[in-house]
Amino acid sequence: MERQSVRAIVLALVIVAALTGTLAAQTARPSQVVFARPTDILTADPTVDAYGAQREVFVNVCDPLVAVAEGGKLEPRLAESWKAEDPKTYVFKLRRGVRFHDGSPVTAEDVKFTLERILDPKTKSNMAADFVPVVASVDAPDPLTVRISLKVPLVPFINQMPSVYVISKRAFESAGEREFGRKPICAGPYKLSEWLPNERIVLDAFDGYFRGAPKIRRLIFRPIPDPSARVAALRAGEADLVEGVPPDQIALVERANNLQIIATQSGAIQFLLMNAFEDPFKNKRVRWAMNYAVDWDTVIKGVFGGYARKAPSPILPFVFGYKPVVRYFYDPERAKRLLAEAGYPDGFTVVMETPSGRWSRDREMAQAIAGYLQQVGVKVEMRTFEWGEFLRRYRSKEPRLLVWNYRNIFFDFDDVGLHFEPDRRGWYWNHPQLTQMFAEARNTIDQNRRKAVYSRAVDLIMEEAPWLFGVELETVYGRNRRLNWKPISGTWYVDFYGTSTQ
Repeated sequence: MERQSVRAIVLALVIVAALTGTLAAQTARPSQVVFARPTDILTADPTVDAYGAQREVFVNVCDPLVAVAEGGKLEPRLAESWKAEDPKTYVFKLRRGVRFHDGSPVTAEDVKFTLERILDPKTKSNMAADFVPVVASVDAPDPLTVRISLKVPLVPFINQMPSVYVISKRAFESAGEREFGRKPICAGPYKLSEWLPNERIVLDAFDGYFRGAPKIRRLIFRPIPDPSARVAALRAGEADLVEGVPPDQIALVERANNLQIIATQSGAIQFLLMNAFEDPFKNKRVRWAMNYAVDWDTVIKGVFGGYARKAPSPILPFVFGYKPVVRYFYDPERAKRLLAEAGYPDGFTVVMETPSGRWSRDREMAQAIAGYLQQVGVKVEMRTFEWGEFLRRYRSKEPRLLVWNYRNIFFDFDDVGLHFEPDRRGWYWNHPQLTQMFAEARNTIDQNRRKAVYSRAVDLIMEEAPWLFGVELETVYGRNRRLNWKPISGTWYVDFYGTSTQ
């Protein structure tokens, strides 16, 4: 009895010690979430580029004056209020007591410095095309007031401000441009602690955040270009959230009890850009033919598994200035006739360029389109590039035909002008009449008149067909059920503030 009692006591002590150690380890371990996505960022400086892949990081690291909420609505963030003093002057009042990650206060001078960095041609900001044509000057009359003067009375200007992620002027000048571009000092809920390019980005909770410390203590962003590898990471428990689950693996995720598929409207259009300044796309009959050649219903079903819908024009229903149009549909015989009328009765050969894994099913969509073009006589040579090289080629204006993806982040038709105005990114097609329409709309305060101008603009774009109009994508996420997270519909925001784990 005595020996059994001793054994029992010893066994109980061992179990208690083991449980205590386990509980202590669980208590000491900070909550952590791993997010696997297709690509890495190109810079950690939000004044250089806060679009695309960078946005998913900056929405967690760097607060703007004004933020985007569900359905594209705006809400105060670093600014507690704003108003238009007149059609060309916006005034923002900053919150008192907000601090950057290094403890220094957020002031109007920091906002001024941030915007002027975007405007400065030396920065070579990817956002300059959206701000240089409209911003005349930025002033800081006192530490909590920012006054932005515009060159034109741009009514939707406030919609651009969520893309201006405020950085610390003092930290930038202390660290220097190169170092700051790797480890920015902002005022968001997380601090960027580590960036190992093409391996991981580590964000740690900022306890001094003005809205309260985040519940998730550490975020790890992992770039995994291959979608099957991302799903494998989710199923193995190596990732808690993955972006871009391919259609052929959705059922695989859904069969796992601990996993879930979440699909949401992305607000993104995926299509083909044609270089209308080069043959054969100089001839708009060729551009018409391209649009009649593709059966998008079949592409949506076969390539995207139904997680997309046709986007027959460059504007989506939730964007101001939307006008429903149906100009092009699947008619391969008409496509052949148009090519013959354009002087290409036997078709032509063209190189189609695409990234792989940068956007949802980008390479697969390109392959499907190439097959349809082949049927009407257009012989396609496919070339796939990694994202950095693909982006370089896009900016070089060299390609004649390339896959592109566009998201109207400002929720106004004026943003479409980014692709069509010669002083912005109208590198592949522009039209003097359309340029004048965008200028007219910017100088018009009356919303009904602006809609009328945009209606004419849509008609002109559809007539000229500078794009091979494509699809509006849904973003398909795979989520571990322990993660209480949901996307913001109509945006590309992966915002983890307020997210928790079970």
